[in-house]
Order: sequence, then C-alpha cells, then structure tokens
Amino acid sequence: MNEPTPCTTSCKKCGSSDLLIRFVADESLINSSSHAQVRTDFLYSNEYDYFWQVKAKKDHLHNTCKTCGYEWRSETKEQLFDTP
Repeated sequence: MNEPTPCTTSCKKCGSSDLLIRFVADESLINSSSHAQVRTDFLYSNEYDYFWQVKAKKDHLHNTCKTCGYEWRSETKEQLFDTP
C-alpha cells in the first residue's frame, strides 16, 4: 500500500503548511443567498428572488490556512497535469 504524501502546498499569505484542503465538485452549491454577484475561474452566480446563488464552475480545491485563516481556490491535480 502506498504511503500518503505530505502536502507540499503552503499558505500564500503566511507560508504555513498547516492547511485544510477540501475538494469542491463541479456545480456544487457554495452559497444560496449571496448579496453579490460572483464570477471567477472557479465560481459563478445566478440571480433568483433578489439573491445570487453561487455555484462551482468546475472541480477545484478550496484551501484554508489553519494558522492565519486565509482562503483561496486552486486547480486539482488532474487539471494541472491534463490527465484524464
């Protein structure tokens, strides 16, 4: 059995390697009642009943630094290396 590999990613703000990394699937609901429209490489929003519904535009990783609380989104390994 393969041993798990340690995370080589570090926080873009403080440099800590103590991270919480979550996989976010394509079309996952991120927020159902946002007051602001969102359009990024990873998220999009649709308007309904005076609110914006925010969903994932594609599979990606949501990274949170446990040290400083900084959050960012990044490509999955498959997207980075173009593997099926």
